[in-house]
Formats: sequence, structure tokens, C-alpha cells
Amino acid sequence: LDPNIPGADPDSDITGAYPDSNITGTDLDPNIPGAEPDSDITGADPGSNITGADLDPNIPGADPDSDITGADLDSDITGADLDSDITGADLDSDITGADLDSNITGADLDSDITGADPGSNITGADPGSDITGADPDSDITGANPDSDTTGSDPDSDITGADSDTEITGTDSDSDITGADPDSDITGTDPDSDIPGADPDSDITGSDPDSDITGTDPDSDIIGADPDSDITGADPDSDITGADPDSDITGADPGSDITGAALDSDITGADPDPISLEQTRTPTSLEQTRIQYHRSRLGLRHHWSRLGLRHHWNRPRLRYSWSRPRL
Repeated sequence: LDPNIPGADPDSDITGAYPDSNITGTDLDPNIPGAEPDSDITGADPGSNITGADLDPNIPGADPDSDITGADLDSDITGADLDSDITGADLDSDITGADLDSNITGADLDSDITGADPGSNITGADPGSDITGADPDSDITGANPDSDTTGSDPDSDITGADSDTEITGTDSDSDITGADPDSDITGTDPDSDIPGADPDSDITGSDPDSDITGTDPDSDIIGADPDSDITGADPDSDITGADPDSDITGADPGSDITGAALDSDITGADPDPISLEQTRTPTSLEQTRIQYHRSRLGLRHHWSRLGLRHHWNRPRLRYSWSRPRL
């Protein structure tokens, strides 16, 4: 009908504007790709499989039976209607849903990008939400009041269930991904088997003030003792060190690489890499340190449960003795 519009006749396979067009049909409005029935790609009418925009051409996937980015019933991905499995905004949406029973991220009125409620700029599900928020005042994918990130409802198994959890916190008795209030990232309960067992843990940490997967105060990364930078179990360990001054995976002072005893350079288990016949008995200072580290590993969690960690563990006694290079 109009030679300036590609695919303006029936049975056109590409950019057709009439029924039976398979790709990018523009029947109702040539400015909108896929605006008629039976379009397989970028179609906007019923039966469209990808990015249908029938009810509202400004929103991709607004028709029934759209499989991808659909906003109507039975949409499998990015659907905004009932039974949507992913990015659905209606009832029973499993992921990215913004309506009742929606667990993650929803999409409703006036959303600019997969947003679900008025005023949402990006994937927001409630009023005032800026990014993927499901409740009022939630900044990112929050489903409960005061939840900052990915918080949903109680009894949620994954992705945040309690009011005061900031990131991916769930309920008590949750086996995975954060169960107690005040957990910042992936903190769980005392009896949780996976990541983070105490309140106030910032990232998968089981002790207060741990920044990343740390089990003791002031540990920056996976550190088990204070001041450990990376996976260190003792003070001043830089990388996976279990004793003071160990640079890499060292278990004793002065060990450079995976050393288990004093001054061992590589994977050494004895002092000064010497023979077993020459092995000496650890000094009283070394024995004291060994007992100190073992006692900390065993007693920390028990005392912490009584709320005494801060009092029992804070004294920096390790700085009261010298560290002679033996």
C-alpha cells in the first residue's frame, strides 16, 4: 500500500505490517515495530513471542502470551501480568515482580526501565523507589520498609526477608544468605551453616566490625584476626598468614610462603629448614603464642554468643610483647 514502508503487504516475512508477518510487523502503526498479531519478533499483539507492545507501544511486551519482555498473562520473561516467571509485575511473579507475592523487582506504571510504580526510574516497584525497589523508600530491590537492598518478606529463603537487613538478608533459620537483623551483607544466624553468623557483620563476617568475610574485629578481607588484610589469621598477616609478619600463607613469623615454622621460606614445617634430628623445642614465647591462637579459635564464638566479644577480644595484648626474629 505504501512503497516507503517496508513490509506493507500480507505474508511479508521481514518488517511486515499485516497479519502473518514473522518479523517486526508494523500494521497498526508503521512507527512501532511489531504492532500486529502473529508477529514472532518485536510483535505487539497476542501471540507475539518477543518484546510485544500491544496494549501500550511505549512498553515492550504488553500483550498476552508474550514469552520475552511481555507484560501480559503467561509472560515467561519480564512479564508484568499474572504467572510471570521473570521480571513480572503482577501476582505470582517469581522474579522481578512488583505485585502481590512478587519476590524480586517489579514493573508497573510510569516506570522508565522495567519499573513497576509511579516515580520509579529503573526497575522500581513502589513509589519513590529509584532502583528496583519493591517498597516505599527502598533504594534498591527492597521489599520491606527500611530494607536498602534486595529485602523482601519474612520467611523468604533467598534475597532478604527481615526489616533491618540491608543486603540479601533473610530470616532466622535461613540456611543461605543472611538471617538476622542488622546484617549488612549475607549475614545469617548463629546456627547458620553458610556465610556470616553474627549480627553487625558487614560482609559474610561472623564477628563485629568485620568488613569482608572476617571472623574477628577489624579484619578487612577473610581475616580471622585483627588487622589481617587478606585471609590472615593473625595480626599483621598480609596474605593468608596465620602468624604475625607472615607475607604469604605463613603460619609462623618470618615465613615468606606457606611456612609453618619460623623462618621457613617455602612450605617449611620446621624451623630454619633443618633436619628433624636438629628440631628444637619451641620457646616459651612461641608456646604462649600457639596457645593464644588456639584458644581464640575455640573460645571466640562461645564468648561472642554471650555478648562479651567486645570486652574479651578488644585488649590488644599481642602488642605488649616483642617479636624477636628467632
